[in-house]
Amino acid sequence: MSDELLQDERIARFQRVIDRLEQVTKQANDLARMAAELRHEAGESIRLVESAARADRKKKAPRKRKRR
Repeated sequence: MSDELLQDERIARFQRVIDRLEQVTKQANDLARMAAELRHEAGESIRLVESAARADRKKKAPRKRKRR
């Protein structure tokens, strides 16, 4: 093989690596965005549950009547 063919083959390989790297980078960015959204939703859910628990604790139990 001539040096020019080897050089072209190398360039083509590097281009495939660069293309794959771009795909992986996009996937990583998408996953990071989804993780941030899930973290936000989980935080909201936790706040709702904690708020409901606080409201439940504040409810007074019905008074028991004393029997004579």
